[in-house]
Amino acid sequence: MQNPSLTETYSEHLYNSYPDMVSRIYYQNVILNDKNPSRQAYRRMGRRIKNYAEFGNPKTAIKWIDGLIEKYPTRPAMAEELGKVKDKLIKKGELH
Repeated sequence: MQNPSLTETYSEHLYNSYPDMVSRIYYQNVILNDKNPSRQAYRRMGRRIKNYAEFGNPKTAIKWIDGLIEKYPTRPAMAEELGKVKDKLIKKGELH
């Protein structure tokens, strides 16, 4: 919590002990941290959400995607990139 830049590095290792705290901090410091609205940034955001789904809660990752798309309806590139990640998570069977 004191060093947000380390969130992405250590989240996977700390998730089992502190799932709620890690999820909250990961979303704030990793997902919302990229302020650059570009397709490259949206791809990076998608990769980070997919990474979280692999070690964390896939249902939470889907909620993040849905929430971001709803929050920013004027960003079709973001919806497209995050929609790809959501489809992969669903196809992988991580969302029941």
